[in-house]
Amino acid sequence: MLKSYGWSDELQRQFTAHAAEGLIPGRVVLQQRGLYGLATDLGEIRAEISGRLARDAPAGGYPAAGDWVAAAAGSVGERAVIHQVLPRR
Repeated sequence: MLKSYGWSDELQRQFTAHAAEGLIPGRVVLQQRGLYGLATDLGEIRAEISGRLARDAPAGGYPAAGDWVAAAAGSVGERAVIHQVLPRR
């Protein structure tokens, strides 16, 4: 599913360390009042940013539509948590 959103071998290389932490890649397809919609290999899921990302993100560092992120998938009925925005091109 991610390839249809632009996932590439280069993005996969950038994501290796995040995968080792158990995170999944996602593409931000919706941003609305602090909540996000992510396209993932699990389907489209809802997410929010982690407290650390909210606290430490530089100006303009919050996820935006089109960004690739590293997220922890939530349990059924729970939101995923975005931990990192991958470098923008």
